[in-house]
Amino acid sequence: MHSFFVDEIRQGKAYLSKDDFHHAKRVLRLKDGEEVNIIHAGVRYIAKYSISKAHAEIIDTLPSNEASAKITLYQAILKGDRMDYVFQKCTEIGVVEFFPCVMKRCVARDADNKLKRWQRIAKEAACQSVRSIVPKVNMPITTEEMADRLLRHELAIIPWENAEGRGLRDVYMGEKDIAIVIGPEGGITEEEIDMLGVNTVTLGKRILRSETAGLVAATGILLLSGNME
Repeated sequence: MHSFFVDEIRQGKAYLSKDDFHHAKRVLRLKDGEEVNIIHAGVRYIAKYSISKAHAEIIDTLPSNEASAKITLYQAILKGDRMDYVFQKCTEIGVVEFFPCVMKRCVARDADNKLKRWQRIAKEAACQSVRSIVPKVNMPITTEEMADRLLRHELAIIPWENAEGRGLRDVYMGEKDIAIVIGPEGGITEEEIDMLGVNTVTLGKRILRSETAGLVAATGILLLSGNME
């Protein structure tokens, strides 16, 4: 069943955007009366698509499928299209917010012109995975700005190759608001670790790529919090 995020529901009808209506009609070739998922203001509905009009008629409300653990990913900006993978896959598993970060060893730094692309990727992944929300993709921030923001979370962790003897099970105690910090291709520096002042954890004996580490850490938190059952 296909999913659409809409900005307006009026008199039991969900109005698709021009682009979504074109996609439904010309690309997906949905049939008149075909059932679709509609998401509006964090609520999911089942609706019947109208091929002649840019709307779908609401049938019923569906339960939320969002995780109880709200994960924010602070991801160092990566070169090439690796960030696309991060936004797509981490959206699919349930991350609720992203902060691209400019860190000391980042090869790529100028990411402002990619923000709209990343937001589009997150929205497409949210539709594909039938999320109740589209994760927010924020403007890039510095390490100093990140240090201030991390204080607002119940738990903040940094998967780090030099962390020993302490894994996710040792630091996660059921918190609902979790921040995960992932360094760049060259790794996060000890100076940055000290500046951020949060828990470092190991994700095992293998060294993971930066674009993989956030996905693994987020999946681990979701598993420990009972959101993978």
